[in-house]
Amino acid sequence: MKNVNLAKIVIAGGLVAGSVVGVGGAAQAAPVQCATGLWKVTGVTAVIQGTTDAGKKTKVTYRGMAGIKVKITPTKLAYDFRGSKKEYFTGYEGKVKKAGWEQLFGGGLTLKAKLTGNAKGKLHTAPKSAKGTAKGTGLNTKPVKASWGYWKVSDHIKKKQFDTPVMYRAVYLCDAKTKKLHLRDIRKWGRMSETVHLYLKLVKK
Repeated sequence: MKNVNLAKIVIAGGLVAGSVVGVGGAAQAAPVQCATGLWKVTGVTAVIQGTTDAGKKTKVTYRGMAGIKVKITPTKLAYDFRGSKKEYFTGYEGKVKKAGWEQLFGGGLTLKAKLTGNAKGKLHTAPKSAKGTAKGTGLNTKPVKASWGYWKVSDHIKKKQFDTPVMYRAVYLCDAKTKKLHLRDIRKWGRMSETVHLYLKLVKK
């Protein structure tokens, strides 16, 4: 029998749509998405701004956390915070200046995810699926010195209290030539918002 190459097949007077098939030919594998792979964070920036429930205008800028490793697949997002640097913040709430730092450490964090697109697209995660041993801590240095204590990162995420580098409803741009990835996540609550930018460099596909 000769090989056939048909995009549509008529069966018993009905029309069945199908993909092009070559009898005896191998099916082509789905293309690998640009954003999949093991990445290393080169920097995180974030801005929280708006008006508090008490009516105070607020703007706080966060920078840092280089060194985090992030593995992205079409269905999972995995963080390794070992080797991560601190994130420092400065800003104001009303007339009061604010400053301090935050750090994530103690292992990893995984979340179920959905990755769509290629050179650009969306990365959405499921907060209730968060698990892992990672912990967080922080310190206010202004207006007064005060410790934040310690917390388990996965517990925060399950309550949708996202630590800065953990993505929730992100959009991304991926450059296969430069092997760079930029994720942006905007979070809103009340009259406040946080815009997070996560910059990464490919380690391994």
